[in-house]
Amino acid sequence: MNARELIQALGGPQAVISETGLSKGRISQWQTSNHIPRPWVMFLRARFPDAVDWDQVDLADREELKPSKKRGRPKSATRLDHPEAA
Repeated sequence: MNARELIQALGGPQAVISETGLSKGRISQWQTSNHIPRPWVMFLRARFPDAVDWDQVDLADREELKPSKKRGRPKSATRLDHPEAA
């Protein structure tokens, strides 16, 4: 069961919006990306324990896609011993 199917099984986007207080856009983003953040999955599971077979819920784990460290170009060093750099 993906995020869209889960949201429908819980009563549709409006029901999830009512329960979570989140925006329509956020719920739509969950459906589009097939990702519901873990804290919200835990909330929904506690709120709707019998609505679905939670073992069949298959949501993409986006944590794997996040880089472990921020990478970028190194900052250029300034020569502090240069008279014009002061």
